[in-house]
This record gives sequence, structure tokens and C-alpha cells, in this order.
Amino acid sequence: MPLLFDKLIKEPLFGCQQCGQCLLSQSGYICPMTCPKGLRNGPCGGTLNGACEVLPDQPCVWLRIRDKSASEEGVHAPFDPALVGSSSLTNYLSGRDRETRKLLDYRVAAGDEASPPSQLAQSFGQGQVVITYEITSPRDRTGLDRIADIVKRLDHHVDGINTTTNAGGVESLHSLETARLVARTGVPPIVQFCGRDQAADEFLRQATSALEDGFANILALTGDWNPHDKRERHPAHWFPMDSLQMVDILAEGSGFIKAPFIGVASNPYTTPMDVSVDRLRNKLLAGAHFTQTQIVTEADIFARWLTSVRATKPGRECRILASVPLVGRQRPYEILQKLPGVFVDGAFRRTLESDHDLAVAGIAAARSLIAKLLKLDIDGVHLLNFGMPIEAVIDLVEEIRSWPNRRAA
Repeated sequence: MPLLFDKLIKEPLFGCQQCGQCLLSQSGYICPMTCPKGLRNGPCGGTLNGACEVLPDQPCVWLRIRDKSASEEGVHAPFDPALVGSSSLTNYLSGRDRETRKLLDYRVAAGDEASPPSQLAQSFGQGQVVITYEITSPRDRTGLDRIADIVKRLDHHVDGINTTTNAGGVESLHSLETARLVARTGVPPIVQFCGRDQAADEFLRQATSALEDGFANILALTGDWNPHDKRERHPAHWFPMDSLQMVDILAEGSGFIKAPFIGVASNPYTTPMDVSVDRLRNKLLAGAHFTQTQIVTEADIFARWLTSVRATKPGRECRILASVPLVGRQRPYEILQKLPGVFVDGAFRRTLESDHDLAVAGIAAARSLIAKLLKLDIDGVHLLNFGMPIEAVIDLVEEIRSWPNRRAA
């Protein structure tokens, strides 16, 4: 009978999704679980022009909540799958939902926690631009030889390599597998975890394993929509965690796991822009130390976002890596333009299409963009390869290294 209250009263009035652990009183009486990803801590980075990343013909649920409800400082814990489909009224009265309804305090005071020791962390503040590179983990172990060859060539050229997990929702080896291969070269790996893919207990186990292996750099992402899932609002598709919850777990510590060099993603092109600035601020308050941005294709909007981030207290302490695409082939270029949350600037597009050799045009576009970005208050660049020959990547990295130093030690 109590469940009928959710279905007959709350569903028509508030869009109740029967999560069994209601946050309506904390979200302006707009159900946050109507977010297709089931996010309980605000919008994801794919919110462009106020639209939902998953259902782009509909407004972002969390922007509606943000406009209607008072801002709250803290982190909502991951939802409990065992309560989904049960009565929220019964769970509230019995206290079963107490842990997943309460707002947790941020782990650190803004700017007060020093970055932990890590080879990558130590690369910042040395007077040179930090350059990191992203490698997509192969679908199975047969692809590791190809990855090993790329990593070997990049050794001594980049300051860190981010190894992805299930990039774009496509199943692959875990980032940990690829990171172990990277570590053998001496390049610091950045191990990536995705809230879409595991619950809190499994994430804690895997993160502990990463630290026990000596991996001090962890990148916590919420994740893109799984391409195999129907684009709809349904509890079966809710993400077990979001990146803010992952950072909170890492910063809290549990046994061996305690405050590694924690990274997050941020999107300078989220609109309205202050949503992205506030989202990054919250992640930094929860314990993050650095951010890799969403793909950057122009400097002016990025500069306005950067100024807003640096105006916040935690934003002044954050290490910021601007992600730049290296476009070398047509098919990857087409994929780039369709990635959720990615804004491809018209001038960048025209530069890419100005030469019949896309790799030549891609290097020219990246070179010009990086030169502009390094005049801004960033800490480095993160390179994402979209079909560029590895030799051309290395040549560009060495060219950047030869430019006059734009950062003070």
C-alpha cells in the first residue's frame, strides 16, 4: 500500500521514479532521478545549451533543479539499488534510506590540502608545461602489443599517460591493465575509473588495487551513456556512481587508500558556463587536485571559463590540463564531431578542412590552438589522438617543449 503513494501521488506530481530513497525535499521538488543517468549530485559535463546529454530534445533535469532550489554544500552518497522499487515513505519512517538521503560534508577545506606525492604531481610547478597523452585501452589482451609499441615511442616525451576504461561505453580492458603496461616504461600512468561501470564497493576495491600497484594518479569520471542502452529514463540505466561521489570516496580514505593525486573532468563549453565552474569547484572541495578538460577547440570561450574557475578559492589551486585533439584521419574526425558534450569551433573546423592532407591540417590546427592556450593560466595540455601518426605526435610534443617557457617556476 505505501508504494501506491509513490505511484499515485508522487509520480504524477513530481515524476517520481520509485527509487525508494527520495531527495525531493532537497531538490526543489523536482525528482533528480528523472535524469537518465540517475545522477544525484548535479548535471554531467555533457549539458550543452541547457539540454540533456542523453535526451537532447529535453532540458537538463539538474538545471531545472538548480534554478528552483537553494544551493546545498556537500555530496549525496550513491543510491542504494536494494531500495529501488520500494516505498520511499516506508523507508523514510524506518530509516532504511537514511544513509543515501543525507548530504555528506566536503572532505577538505578549499585549497588547504596539499597535493600528495606523485611523479606527475611533481611535474607541475617546475617551470615547464606539463604534457599528457591519452591511450584507449584495447578491447582484449591481444591489443596490448600495439599499445606497448606506442608507449615505448612516447617514453621520455610526455609527463603522463591516461589509460581509458570502456571509452564511450564500448567494453575494453580495464584502465589498470593498460596502466601496468605503461608503468614498465617509466611514464606515470593516470588510471581512469568510470562511475557508469561499478558500484562504490567495487570502485574502492579497484582503486585500492591501483594504489597497491604504485599508481598514485587516479582520474574519476562519471562517464558517457552506454551506446547499447536505449536512450530513455529508466532505473535499469542509472549509473551506480558519479564522479563527485568517487572523489569523495578517494579523499575519505579506507585503509591503504588515501588521497592519491585525484583528477576529474570538466567541460568549459557547458552552458550556462557557471554550471561547469560550480561543478568543478564542488569536485575540488570534495578532494580533487587536477582536471582534464573536455576537448578544447578554441581559446576565447575557454579563457572566460578559466578566469571564472581561477576566481574561486579551490580553482586557484587546481592543476588544469586543457585537452587538445590531434586529428589525422577522416573517420576519427567524424567521431570527434559526434562525441557528447564536445563543441567543435568553426575556425578550428575550417583549419582542419583547409588542406587535402588531414594530418598536416590537424597538426597546424593543434599547434595554433596550443600556442594560444599556453598564453593563458593553464598548467599543461592533454593530447587526444584522432588518427594522427605517432611520429607526428612526438614531433609536435618536442616542438612545444622548444617554445619559450610561458610558466614561472
